[in-house]
Amino acid sequence: LFQPGRVATLVEEEDSFATGIVFEVRGEENIRQAFGHLWEREINNGYEFVEIRVELAESGDVINAWTCIAGLDNEFYLGDADIEQMAGEIRRAKGCAGPNFEYVLKLAEHVRQLFPEDQDEHLFELEYRLRRLVASYV
Repeated sequence: LFQPGRVATLVEEEDSFATGIVFEVRGEENIRQAFGHLWEREINNGYEFVEIRVELAESGDVINAWTCIAGLDNEFYLGDADIEQMAGEIRRAKGCAGPNFEYVLKLAEHVRQLFPEDQDEHLFELEYRLRRLVASYV
């Protein structure tokens, strides 16, 4: 039984930024496969491809890149909620990629590893509450 959950979603907001990783894909066939995979995973779930300006951390160069952004009118967008409600929704949700709580816990782990200077208080508070909820169900 599938129940949609919550994912890290880029929502357009003026004067905001997100830290992330840029992948360079070369070769027509590789590009086609990459976009095909993203189309299946993201676009079919209400996201849209958007070309954005990206500043590379190491060089400071600014390049154009593609990302997927969800509009606030996305049928799968659950909107704002308090942290307890979000944790409960995530604990119960499951999709074709597995339990939603596993996704959020892995996301927090990867943010810590890849961006140690990024103190995403919201994500880490959600992780803390999820770990408590998951432990109580085991």
